[in-house]
Amino acid sequence: MEILKKKIHMNRLKCRGVSQISLEEDFNVPDSKPDVGTIVESSGEVRMEDLKVNTGQVTAKGVLSIHVLYIAETKERGISHMETIVPFEETIRLEGAESGDSVRLKWNVEDLNVSVINSRKLSGKAVLTLAACIEENTEVMAATGIPSAGKISMKMKQAQILQMRSQKRDILRVKKEITLPSNKPNIQELLWSDIQLRGVQVRLLDGKIEARGEMQIFFLYEPEGENSATQWIETTQPFQEQLECSECLQKLLSDVEVSMGKYSLEIRNDTDGEGRMVQADAVLDLDIKLYEEENVQILEDVHTPGRQLIPVVQEEICESLLMKNVASCKAVSHVKMESSQPRMLQICHSRGDVKVDEVIVTAEGLRAEGIVSVSILYITADDAKPFAVLHGIVPFQQKIEAEGMDGSCKYSLHGDLEQLTVSMMDSEEIEMKANVSLSAFVVQEYPIACIQEIEEKELDWKRIQDLPSMTGYVVQPGDTLWQIAKKYDTTMENIQEMSGLETSEIKPGDCLFIVKMVDTAV
Repeated sequence: MEILKKKIHMNRLKCRGVSQISLEEDFNVPDSKPDVGTIVESSGEVRMEDLKVNTGQVTAKGVLSIHVLYIAETKERGISHMETIVPFEETIRLEGAESGDSVRLKWNVEDLNVSVINSRKLSGKAVLTLAACIEENTEVMAATGIPSAGKISMKMKQAQILQMRSQKRDILRVKKEITLPSNKPNIQELLWSDIQLRGVQVRLLDGKIEARGEMQIFFLYEPEGENSATQWIETTQPFQEQLECSECLQKLLSDVEVSMGKYSLEIRNDTDGEGRMVQADAVLDLDIKLYEEENVQILEDVHTPGRQLIPVVQEEICESLLMKNVASCKAVSHVKMESSQPRMLQICHSRGDVKVDEVIVTAEGLRAEGIVSVSILYITADDAKPFAVLHGIVPFQQKIEAEGMDGSCKYSLHGDLEQLTVSMMDSEEIEMKANVSLSAFVVQEYPIACIQEIEEKELDWKRIQDLPSMTGYVVQPGDTLWQIAKKYDTTMENIQEMSGLETSEIKPGDCLFIVKMVDTAV
């Protein structure tokens, strides 16, 4: 029998794997750079060069770029910087992976430590965590009706289904020009830089994705002229950029994670030919998932008097949106300086990185616990070490309401730093205030019986003949009008008409008058 079918587009996790690499490398200071006296700060940036998927595994090849800010071992004790590259190659086990699969890879640099071997040689150590997963798009076929059904009765079920419309990664470029204030000297060399995202919001437009927020830009620089003190600039630049996305529609639901990718700062001359401008080029990495929520009428069962119709059913797993929400939490913490650290005179710059350590699923929703890892660059009272860095953490926990969560739910949770304020209580104690935004997208999985085909068979005529032509029936607990109609080879409409029912709703104790219908012509 011909049936109408609808394609339901789903996205499912095929496999995932995590691997950790310990990187360790000694490297020389470039000849153009002064001797190293004391290391102030170091940072690591991963640049992935190649990903290869083979049977049961994925191989990641890239480099860890280590940036070092240090105090030179010279009479002037000036600030300098250098960069080195540490290559790596790692194979991650992914059971079920096949050549040609599209892999999604995330990484995190942990425990980066750079130490001085001698004034011309440094040692770098880091732990790199690589998390890979492969997701596959699948199509579920569900029957939605019968063309020209005629006398065939159809039992329909309404299903709220979340369908995957698009999944991809893309980049958004943001450019900003910063002009030095009139009281700042010209730039000779950039020594250190940092760009952080704040308060990013994503909005869907027809054919486009819009991202808006702020970029907090910091750079430390060596000014022109001899014996000039090291200078720094910190500024907040708003941005609003759009990315072309043909699959995007305003009516769709989105789960988009935005993170800072590669960025660069370059000195530019102003109209007078002086180095008083800096151009910041930032690449925002977008992990995009677009969904459509749709009410679908699914064919659940069929019946007609005089013929036996047997649905061939296949159980499929579908999804519905349980909750999309953004929760904001505030947290405060203090950090005291150790006696070995130089005293603080002035804070130059603070950086915060959000790390969600644990997510606990409860019947009321999600409970997230984590930390904001804070690094504070400051001016010291020690002329021999004019700059230093203090590290601290701000613990946080937040409940994100999602009524009805259980083991059948899956979720994505992104933590972002909306605001970080660092202030001196005194020369030895620092107060850190963080405002963390947690974006949650919770999906509930549930089984649904999808009719694939309908087999037609002749009725058991002996059973039909044994049925009385007219029957009085008292409704029992759990009965439905559909079940009773099938049992007595009649229709719901016939029972309603003969029993004087205005609707198909029945309750235990109701008395029904049933007349058998035998009709071989459908």
